[in-house]
Amino acid sequence: MAKATSNYSTNDSRSPDKGAAEPAPIDRRALEAYASWLFMERRLLCNELWPHMGAAAEAFDRSGNAGYDWHFRGEGSWRDHPQPSTRAAAVLHLVGVDWRSSPDDERLVGEIDNGNRPDLPANWPEVDGDLRQAVEDMKAHTAAIDRLHRLHGDDADSRDDYAQLEALRDDCITTLIERGALSMVGVLAKATALQQRELLADPERHPRVALSLASDLARLGPSAR
Repeated sequence: MAKATSNYSTNDSRSPDKGAAEPAPIDRRALEAYASWLFMERRLLCNELWPHMGAAAEAFDRSGNAGYDWHFRGEGSWRDHPQPSTRAAAVLHLVGVDWRSSPDDERLVGEIDNGNRPDLPANWPEVDGDLRQAVEDMKAHTAAIDRLHRLHGDDADSRDDYAQLEALRDDCITTLIERGALSMVGVLAKATALQQRELLADPERHPRVALSLASDLARLGPSAR
């Protein structure tokens, strides 16, 4: 069974930020039980918060509050803070989940970690980070295209680097059209994009981004305010 090490013991009920004196192994059963508990806890809580949204409530996150910001507190990256594995056992103990009752053998082949790590989406783990990144990248690519125009004049659009920048900007706009927002972060990202001149001058894709934004607002409902 795969193990991870941490400064926090699965038998320790103290705050993980304070740490334990000696490193202790973390039982994977605790982590899997914690992930399942968080999944169900969030589904039920979202239904309490936004009952008018039905099953769609769990896809929404308001963000921008103390709970959301906690993972990005202080200086540095979220990677610099104690990870969820360091507090899994403590939270489960607090709410009365006996994770040790789960069997630790006869694991499915698909549950074995093969060590491969896919690339994380832009701005992960922030909600709608990909939409916010798409707007930032779109503006950056437009600025780079403008620089090529200033340097090379009418010959700029015949250059390979110009074509590459246009393709990258097109990818950003496609993301804004196709990716649904899950929070106000995504809603505001699309609203910001609609005000940029590269979209204002695009009679085909400007209304498509606007329609995508309207669909987000209709789906999220009053909770998106």
